[in-house]
Amino acid sequence: MLAGGCGSSGTTLLANLLGRHSAIVAAPELDVFNHDEVLSIDALRAGCDDLFARRRLSHGFKLVAGFFGPGKALGVERATVERWLAEARSIGDVYASIAAHMCRPRGAAYFVEKTPTNVYTFRAFARLHPDIPLIHQIRDGRDVVASLVRRGKSLFYAGSRWLYDTSAGLAARGSSTYVEARYEALVTDPVAALRRVLAHLELEYEPTMLDASPSRGASTYEEAWREKTSAKSWSSTPSDPVSTSSIGRYRTSLSSDQLAMLYRIRLTGPAAEELRAPVQTFGELLDLLGYEREASDGDRPIRSMTRLREHGLAWLEHARRARRSLKYTRRFPEIVTTFSV
Repeated sequence: MLAGGCGSSGTTLLANLLGRHSAIVAAPELDVFNHDEVLSIDALRAGCDDLFARRRLSHGFKLVAGFFGPGKALGVERATVERWLAEARSIGDVYASIAAHMCRPRGAAYFVEKTPTNVYTFRAFARLHPDIPLIHQIRDGRDVVASLVRRGKSLFYAGSRWLYDTSAGLAARGSSTYVEARYEALVTDPVAALRRVLAHLELEYEPTMLDASPSRGASTYEEAWREKTSAKSWSSTPSDPVSTSSIGRYRTSLSSDQLAMLYRIRLTGPAAEELRAPVQTFGELLDLLGYEREASDGDRPIRSMTRLREHGLAWLEHARRARRSLKYTRRFPEIVTTFSV
């Protein structure tokens, strides 16, 4: 199964909990199924060199150059991937080869690969490979933004990424392979939330999934979180006990001006059309997903200096994305979000 969702939405927590199930192996972020090339076996074969050389980027708001990053640590060399590609008749066969490789040492039956930006290909996977389950992890966008801003991202980047990434995942709604998981449900009633995801896989819940002790609840999800530089900005790590402490944290982290600007971030017309997005703005998406906000928040007047500063930061973000895209692909990226102020 493929799991995804905007970064800081709890995808790592979900993978860690699922990886404690006796029938499931959870892989670290492979950065494989978030690239357009994996939608066609011919395109993947033709683009393999560029992907491994990091000369390609994923399509979406976050531009990802990595491809099979932790492969060596998982016992997968470049030659192994090339053999899988040579033997495959479809991308489904490539996925099956990776899953079999991951599951074999532990005798597991299911494999979950959690890369947040997998949502960029969810709609296509739902259509092309209806045998591969898709799990979309969703969290209140304001808490996601608070988390990303605390980790050094700009308000525009954080809000744009939640809006774009969540809309991309929602594009697969209605597919029989698609299931949604809410972060808030996962931390307030983890048993019920896990049962819902496991039912999608026709598996039973196991109590050890919530036992974080090394002797009983060891997860097959393995990433050296505490050794990563980014981990220093995290208040908790996936191996910690499940906690509700992060719900509503935006109330003390984001100012009223920041929230007012956040609600006005919108998808551009071409991006909304490409994603078949049911709504266009950050605030509208909150409403669609059932996250409550004050009715007047979206109409709140914004001070001129705040508006100018946030617009400036937005264009700086566009410039950063352009530099990254030009470095790898020699093409300017599409502008997919803007402010409606």
